[in-house]
Amino acid sequence: MTEDLAAAGVQVKHPGDLTTLEDLPKAAVPVLIRWIDEIGTADLPDRDRWYLWDTVARALTVRTARPDAGPALVRLFRDPRLPEGYKWTVGNALDQAADAALLDEMLELATDRSYRGARQMVVQALGRIGQGARREEVIDALIGELDDDDVVAFAITALTKLKATRAVEQIGRHVDSPIPIAKKAARIAVAKLSQ
Repeated sequence: MTEDLAAAGVQVKHPGDLTTLEDLPKAAVPVLIRWIDEIGTADLPDRDRWYLWDTVARALTVRTARPDAGPALVRLFRDPRLPEGYKWTVGNALDQAADAALLDEMLELATDRSYRGARQMVVQALGRIGQGARREEVIDALIGELDDDDVVAFAITALTKLKATRAVEQIGRHVDSPIPIAKKAARIAVAKLSQ
């Protein structure tokens, strides 16, 4: 991987060094996308595979990865070999790299409760990528996630970003939530959306 990155003009001694770069050069994005698949087919112990995927996902958690890295990150998120904690990192990368062209896939991931808390940042990303013609559909999906403790705070944040005033009542039910992050998000949302 480091040789491929060097050919693209990115000098790192170890894959982990990618996460210390201040800015990921655009030329590195296609290299890292290719390496998501290469890591998946390499003969590696699971822990090494997970570490490398995690490193690549962290490196792609930048706007310069948008939109090119989105589809590969969705595939990686869905990979059954990747444990939940590592999926969260991939979801975080999707929060930066996904665009509206991936709305169907992002809605599917965000509402699939089998991914549990790993989908928190995918849910949050809907607030950014769901601004277009399908905004009402996205709002409905997010309202449907308000009863899921794993993602409720992230759904509230996304609904706030979408300026979903019709969700104020449902969000308001969480202003005294026993989940501190949900309580804080709900209080901020109700204040912003009730103006």
